[in-house]
Amino acid sequence: VRELSPDGGAGARRAAVALTAGFGLGPLAASLLAQWAPAPLLVPYLPHVVIGVTAGAAILAVPGTQGVRSGAGRGWPPVAVRSPRFWLAVAPAAPWVFGCAALAFVVLPAEVTVPAGLSIGFAGAVGALALGAGVAVQPLARRLAARSRLAGNVAGLTCAAAGSALMLAVLAAGATALALAGAVACAVLFGLGYGLCLVTGLRESERLAGPGDQGAVVACYYVLTYLGFGFPYLADVLDSAAGRATAFAVLAAVALGLAAWTAAYDARTGQAVAAKSMIVVDRVGRRPAKPTRS
Repeated sequence: VRELSPDGGAGARRAAVALTAGFGLGPLAASLLAQWAPAPLLVPYLPHVVIGVTAGAAILAVPGTQGVRSGAGRGWPPVAVRSPRFWLAVAPAAPWVFGCAALAFVVLPAEVTVPAGLSIGFAGAVGALALGAGVAVQPLARRLAARSRLAGNVAGLTCAAAGSALMLAVLAAGATALALAGAVACAVLFGLGYGLCLVTGLRESERLAGPGDQGAVVACYYVLTYLGFGFPYLADVLDSAAGRATAFAVLAAVALGLAAWTAAYDARTGQAVAAKSMIVVDRVGRRPAKPTRS
């Protein structure tokens, strides 16, 4: 997707939209089939099998966008992944990408529905709503990136903190209509956090990558994002230790703390880059002109 896009920013956004579209529509379709179709333990898997086999067969005939580059794959892990900026600017927000999605898919429906009701259908709808918000926020992510490279991560982590904090009110409301409305609002906030952090992380990973290492660096970034699928387990561990409300209070505090850290790091490194640019411009401006021959 990156190689077929006109610039890195467009490539990151297109990759995020492509990922999110399947990630949102798949669970929605499966949940609707599981809720109302016959054989709910079998039928929901059939579309996935058919689409997967069809796509696998179709892609066999598609040529690669580029040949093997010289020097690609040399040295592991890639230089960009070994850099301090990858771990200080990219890594802190990465688990929250799929962490937000997992909280919306797994935890929210379980808190506001009962198994005998429309719990499966509601889970798919809430998940699709969250990831739809992740797609809709792409233009905002682009505008934030134009102002500051890590502003999207700051905004995404803030949305994740707000969603976790709102979960406290949802828990207090119990399985009521008010809780359902709160769960919908939480899903949107988690979806915004997912989309903002995903686009920003992909874009920054591409910026840091070398000419032949973009795929490897982005793959390492995705490994960190997949850690977020453990967030529901983390919430259960915290629940067992201190209660459900404390679990989400801790998640909100951690997300807010990481947002503050990222904002401070972005401001500090942004000022350093700006100062360096001013020094270079000043030196160029004072450089004496070379004599010319007539």
